[in-house]
Amino acid sequence: MKKIIVGALVCTGGLAVQAAQAQSVLPVYRITKPGVDRAAVSKLESTLNMRMVENPTRGHVTLLDPKRFLALPMMEAKESDETKRLRAATQNKNPQIPIDMRSIDLAALGKVTAFDEKSALASASRFLEEAGLKPQFGTPMIGHTSLTFLPAGGSAATAVKTHHLDTSVVYKFVDPNGIQFVGPGAQVQLTFDAKGEVSRFRYSAAELEAGESVKLIPGEVIDRQIRDSAPRASSISKRLVYWCPSDEPWFEPNSPAPKLVIPWYAYCTTTQVKNAAGRMTTVKSRIQFIPATSDPRFVPSARLKAMGDGSVVTASVAVTGGAGPYRIIWGGSDPTVSRNNSESIRYTAVRRWAPSMGRGVALARTETVSATVIDSNGVSVAVSMPVKVTAKPIGAERMLGSIVDYENLLASTSPSMTAAGPGSPGYGCESPADPGRWTPCRVGWQNAMFTPGSGSGTQRFCWLADDAWPGDFVLPHPAGSLPAQPWIHGDADFSNWGINTADLVLHIGDGNSDGFTQMQPGGPEADYATGWVNAPVYQPTMNINGNGFGVPAGYNVNYNNSWGPTGPNDTLYWLLMDD
Repeated sequence: MKKIIVGALVCTGGLAVQAAQAQSVLPVYRITKPGVDRAAVSKLESTLNMRMVENPTRGHVTLLDPKRFLALPMMEAKESDETKRLRAATQNKNPQIPIDMRSIDLAALGKVTAFDEKSALASASRFLEEAGLKPQFGTPMIGHTSLTFLPAGGSAATAVKTHHLDTSVVYKFVDPNGIQFVGPGAQVQLTFDAKGEVSRFRYSAAELEAGESVKLIPGEVIDRQIRDSAPRASSISKRLVYWCPSDEPWFEPNSPAPKLVIPWYAYCTTTQVKNAAGRMTTVKSRIQFIPATSDPRFVPSARLKAMGDGSVVTASVAVTGGAGPYRIIWGGSDPTVSRNNSESIRYTAVRRWAPSMGRGVALARTETVSATVIDSNGVSVAVSMPVKVTAKPIGAERMLGSIVDYENLLASTSPSMTAAGPGSPGYGCESPADPGRWTPCRVGWQNAMFTPGSGSGTQRFCWLADDAWPGDFVLPHPAGSLPAQPWIHGDADFSNWGINTADLVLHIGDGNSDGFTQMQPGGPEADYATGWVNAPVYQPTMNINGNGFGVPAGYNVNYNNSWGPTGPNDTLYWLLMDD
């Protein structure tokens, strides 16, 4: 099976240093024409008989047929012990709408044949040619979305059967120097169903023209910069790329569109760690990017000043170079400062608190203030610095822009701590590497959730840095207790913080498909406490610090029923583990 990942790089030890990296200069590309204009979007909708699934930004469109995209043959589920168990565990909050339990029709699925790859390539090429959208520098590649069946408790190595659900033609973009274009502004994909009809169309690829060349930062200098932020890294893999931003207005519809695409280094790190059992484990970071040039004509620079006065933090940033107007994303213990786009901020430092922790727990702290500056071409630089503060303890997340302290928590009649009340749609953030380089990721997601008409509901919590606790995913046992270490053993049944309050959850961290990373209060970034979760609905215990970082180096907590089909988290509509 060929695997295609669209618009992404995968850290598999394969971010190899290609021959082109030996060059000392590369051209900057000018954007001469955006990918798709409004007239082309209307024509595409009519030709493909599909609708847009998101508001089109300049030059970018995604069309989808929801009935045919990733369609599976379904059948009425036969009554069995399993269906009885599922019905008993399901709360129907809309009794007027009966529950229709269905299952995949395996016999029909076995007869589905994915669209022929050669035919898909020919159809995609013909369609783009006729639409006047033949992608520059683009080479088509074939991929499939597959459904794999595993035995209970099995792994990919013990797969029972794999079915291709579709056939996708995905374009890879490489310039004449052998440098790949990546990012949201370099994506073209046509997905075909089994009958050869387009079920999904995604296009974001501008026309480019090579301009003047820029001097590249030597690879060894980049390595030193990476090791400054990842001192534990045992190896670094990197390559040169052109990162293409989406043609999305930063501030308002009339703001200038990106005009340039510059070279970047894409990199990931590998670290060898010893877990509590003494076994060495390889941990690979997410793909990150650093501008490959420091030419001030194309790359902004920022100087940050910050200080703490009691519990008040003031900071300012001076920006030069690059192309204005700039977007500034601030990060601090108060998550609402990220909504401030000015060159200076002032806010009250806060610290998460529970009664069992005691009033004076770690209120004197060093917190990080960060500023990410993004210019109009999507080129970003991040700066941060520590400040000494005396944080204000809060007993619940800020709701609707105000801080709810512990006294208000006790007086509240709503266990979800929001005006929306329990059981209504909601979402939350758990972002342990924030403030810092992941702040824009969290803020971008929040901005989308804040959008009127998004249907996202109310933000229930936003825990950052060492206020993001492993205990947010643990239900205390016995119920009704608040352990002395709620950040480890759970606190959800007392104040209903964390995952059990949320229908929609964003988690930003490092980890893998069976693990996630949270902080312990006061723990440095290099000593993340990692929770390893396998089959979480049925897992009786969860191991924290299994990667050997932190203190203690590995311990188990009761995890039974913390994350299941019923209980205070039964309206969990969406959990995004952005690992």
